[in-house]
Order: sequence, then structure tokens, then C-alpha cells
Amino acid sequence: MRLEPWLLRSRKWALQSISSRPSRFSGFPSDQWLRSLYFKWADSKKPSESLRQMQTDYTFARSSPLHTFNTQSENWKVSHRAGIRCLARGSILKVVSWNLEWRFWAAERGTAAVEHLCHTVGYDAKSTVIMLQEVCAESLRVILDHPWIQENFATTTAEAPQSIVFSIPDQSFVLTHVEWQATSYFTMMLIPKDLRTIKCFRVPFPTCMGRDALVVDIPVSSKNGSSFQKESLRLCTTHLESLGTAAPRIPQLALVSSILKGKPSSRYKIIAGLVGGDMNSIDKSDNQIHKRDDIDLRDIWEDIPAPLVPKLKPFVKDWTYGRARGNTWGYQSNGARTRKRLDKFLYTGALETSRIANFEDTMGKLGRLGVGLKTKVDAWEGDTPKLVTKKGVMVEKSTKKYVPVDCSREGNLHLRLLKNVQRVKYDCWVSDHFGIATGISIK
Repeated sequence: MRLEPWLLRSRKWALQSISSRPSRFSGFPSDQWLRSLYFKWADSKKPSESLRQMQTDYTFARSSPLHTFNTQSENWKVSHRAGIRCLARGSILKVVSWNLEWRFWAAERGTAAVEHLCHTVGYDAKSTVIMLQEVCAESLRVILDHPWIQENFATTTAEAPQSIVFSIPDQSFVLTHVEWQATSYFTMMLIPKDLRTIKCFRVPFPTCMGRDALVVDIPVSSKNGSSFQKESLRLCTTHLESLGTAAPRIPQLALVSSILKGKPSSRYKIIAGLVGGDMNSIDKSDNQIHKRDDIDLRDIWEDIPAPLVPKLKPFVKDWTYGRARGNTWGYQSNGARTRKRLDKFLYTGALETSRIANFEDTMGKLGRLGVGLKTKVDAWEGDTPKLVTKKGVMVEKSTKKYVPVDCSREGNLHLRLLKNVQRVKYDCWVSDHFGIATGISIK
């Protein structure tokens, strides 16, 4: 990973200057003191990046080659041969986005999610792109082992993304600087195996949660597919920062917008772009940031006027799960007090959007999937005490809690806090998010 030359020279000078002075802090080892002092100096000297600079900075973009399943070797290998067909103008491309939740029972829930996608999309998925967020090592393994995935798709992600690091050498030691820290979960895309792609890459965000943008370019042909044009559709999936304030998500979405619109010098002209994923629209202001002048994206949910929200009587459950609001989170989450539309499709350019009839819960041009979807898992069941107020008196109330059986009873904090533990089959939500789906075509 390349470090700006001026900053590298300045950092080496700082290290040399610091290392030439004796440590005055006898209570700390010399190397620890040097590292701490050095990073404080480096952080103070490094210029802050403006929003405009971040929008045009592709310095850390990393190639992410597509992999296809090799039936002879029975494993996933880098695909050196592009698909056989371009995306024809006017043809419908189905796009699905789903946050799978990476925590407990990731393998079991990942298997159930793929089975649900196979049932919903159909076994022949030649015109479907699947965008997934919060994939982890366990769910990635079962996704790539599924016959439906192996038969129909190429994957952008055959293994977890790695952290971006570089070393700063000095005379007596080498400092390792982490520019972007990978986390236990990540994004991936599944592209129809016969669909041509031009390139696939990741652009890391300014983030403290290991977030990035995963991008795939698909060439576009004429309506009958007879002529190839130097134009492409750019698809992207992302998982924006999970913080209460919208402030960190604005520069991240601005960077995504810049990527979708493409650089003027691109060999292929980007004529349309679509991003799908968990936009983490936690704050009310999040629902408006795509309209900012420096972002300027359209929300597919807003392509058709929002329907009237039904009025419910007090204490009556909304059995539509927020369908009229397009909600995707809060109904399958333990302890969730609010319901929100966290998952979205945003787009730009010469793109037409359409509804997909075979998806459940279609409203406007969006369909939802995974609503009420559960799967059986092996779990430890136990009682956890909780203090509640009843008629002005504090009383202890027990609630059921479930923990995966592969957690050690002695080493797992959750299990140690449970009483009356027994092994059971537990009905677990496949995800705390609903998936979303839409149809797109190039004008």
C-alpha cells in the first residue's frame, strides 16, 4: 500500500528525531513510548481530507477478481474468462439485497437464507444479482457450498477481505500502520455466471468499522445484443457506518455516489449505477442525505408516491410489518424499540426501475423477502433474571435466552449468566433484516 511521499519522509524524520533522544518515561518501555509519541505526532501532522478529496480518492481501491465453481476440482477458482453475454438494453436485471446478520448460528441461518433465495428467485437465476451484507466466514462457507450458488453464479468474494497495512521502516524497528482494519463480517455479490463483467474492485471507506464499497462493472449491448458498446452498468453494495448520527455516513455515501458516476477518464463510460445494501438510516436526516448536491442519487422507494400508512388501534400489532413504510428492520430484532427502513436501493443515470411480481410483499417498485422467516438450530436454553416494576414494587422476572451449543459453558459469558440450562431445538430468525428486491433495465 502506497504512502504519500511527503508523509513518509516526514514520518521517518520524526522517528529518527525521536529515537535519537533518551526516554524520560522510565515507567514505560522505550519502544512503547516511541510508538505512542510517533503516532500522536503523525496524527497531528496528517492533513484532514475534505469531502471532495474523499470523493475522488481511489488510492486504496483493490481488485477483487470474480471466482466461479470448477466442477472438476470441486472448488472456487479465479475466473480468467469473462461471461458470454452483455446486458442488453431494455432487458430486466433482478437485483436482491439482504443483510444476513453475522452473529450466532451464522452457518445455519446462511443455509436457510440461500434456500429461501433459491425458492423465491427460482432455480434458473440467469438474470439475478444478489448483494449480501454481514457475511462472515461461517456463512460464506455454506453459501459457496450450496449447489444452486455453484450452478448459477460467480462470486466476488471467495475469502474474507484482508486489512490494508503498510510498514514504516527505521534503523532499529519497523512500524506497521493499519490504514483500513478488516472486521469479522463483510459484503459480497453473486453475479450470473454467464453475464460478462469488466472489472470488480473494493474501495475502503473512512471508517472505524471496516466498511467499504464492493463494485462490479457490467458491459451494456444494444437491445438485440448484436453490437457491443463501450458503455457499462456499475453495481455496488455497501454497509454504511452503524452509528446513531448521520455524520459518518454522509462522506461514505458521497464516495459511493462518485464511484457510481464513474471517472471521466474511465475506458468504459458508466451510463448508469445502482447501489444496494444496509444504508443504516438510523437518524431521520438519513432519509434525505441522498438528495444532497454532493451525492445526488435517487431512491427507488420514492419512484412511486408512498402509500397511505394504515392507522392502528392502540396495542394492535402491525401484521404487515411496516409494509406501507417500506421498513426492513426492527421486527425480528431482540430488544428493538423502533422500526426503520435501513435497507435501500439508490441509483443514478439512464436506469429504469420496475417491480418483480414473484417476490413477496411487493410495494411500489420494491419487494421484501425473509419476512417472518425462521430456521431450527441447536441451542442452550436458559433463564436470565430481569428486574421489572410491578405495582410500584421491584420484582425479579425470568426470560428465556438462547446460546449456540458450540459455545463452551465455562468460557462463554452468556451461558454463565443463565439458570436452568438445557439443550433444545430453537426457532431462530434467519436475519434481523428483511431483504429487498427490484428490477432494473438500461434505457
